[in-house]
Amino acid sequence: MRKYPDHSPPDADVPLISAIEDELGQLPTMPIAQLRERYRVLFRNEPPSAFGPDLLRRSIAQHLQEKIYGGLSREAKRLLKQLIRTMSVSGMGASRHLAASSPGRSWSGRGPARPIG
Repeated sequence: MRKYPDHSPPDADVPLISAIEDELGQLPTMPIAQLRERYRVLFRNEPPSAFGPDLLRRSIAQHLQEKIYGGLSREAKRLLKQLIRTMSVSGMGASRHLAASSPGRSWSGRGPARPIG
């Protein structure tokens, strides 16, 4: 029995949905070695070394769910690319935001904030 019948696309392949739901159910208990192997198979690439079990599970789950529900629409992809270009051109890139939000320290409101670390 499918867990989410109201959210499946009308032309969905029921056995595929069932198999993916089964795999999604197994992700929380999968050991990291098995998660890394599954990532390699799905993405045809090595998982990033910074990815721990949580990010591996999330990446795998997102990829599997895209098989059933589809990814972003062409319009959404186009809008995201346009947003990235706009932020790059206007100087609103991530490095500017990271520098502005770095943690600092001040003592009793006196003196400039000093970076931690």
